[in-house]
Amino acid sequence: MFYGEIYVNAPPTITSTPKKQTQPETTYVYEILVDDKNIKNPNKTTEKNQIFFSIIEGPKTLTLDSNKIQWTPTPQDIGEHTIHLKATDTILEQEQIFSLYVNDQPKIISVDSLNINLGDTLKHYIAAQDKNTTKELTYSIRTGINNMMLNAKTGELTWVPTPKDLGLHLLEVSVSDGFDLGEDAQTIKIFVHGKPK
Repeated sequence: MFYGEIYVNAPPTITSTPKKQTQPETTYVYEILVDDKNIKNPNKTTEKNQIFFSIIEGPKTLTLDSNKIQWTPTPQDIGEHTIHLKATDTILEQEQIFSLYVNDQPKIISVDSLNINLGDTLKHYIAAQDKNTTKELTYSIRTGINNMMLNAKTGELTWVPTPKDLGLHLLEVSVSDGFDLGEDAQTIKIFVHGKPK
């Protein structure tokens, strides 16, 4: 016959979901949240249960303080990084693995002022700089100008102004690499001149 205590241990469960994107020179912070039904320490039932966290894999400069990881990537860190974390009560454990993408935000570098004469065709390429070599850029415009065409993949604007278009027009253009934080916008001034006499 056995007399004593049997400790039934419930495994810790990671309930938090990390963000999957960040940018260079921006501090990424992720707080690991755990659901643990154990009230007492499985090794010392007179003490409160504790959860211990560790980094199994991640960038060299990734730090862990209690249940919070922190990292400030540099421009050299642009790209995908695997982060592997572990939470344990010293008896059972749970791991969490996710990919964190350091995204270089595209930047429009083409001119923001254009001139065109009536009778001419405006052709202008929206040029953007982006250090992400694996992501395609998508261009878009917001305007009330009629008959203006945009190639969303190349950024080429085409427009043939009419006499009613004489004067100044404002055109908002933007570029995106598909990430939540990966967009830049620019306002272009277009002045339509009359035909030279």
